[in-house]
Amino acid sequence: MKDFIKVMGSLIDRILGYMLAIMFAISFFIKDVSRRLEALKELEKILEKMEEESVLDEEN
Repeated sequence: MKDFIKVMGSLIDRILGYMLAIMFAISFFIKDVSRRLEALKELEKILEKMEEESVLDEEN
């Protein structure tokens, strides 16, 4: 019976460790995606400003 409890405890420890690693990887991936989205939004703002400046230059 003691061996069974040790095996189950070891199995549960491994499962919890894997779950923690997976959760960390997923949270890192989500943060990476949100950073990319923010960078794309900033790039879009810069491009809009450049377009506005080129339109103003063409008008003058």
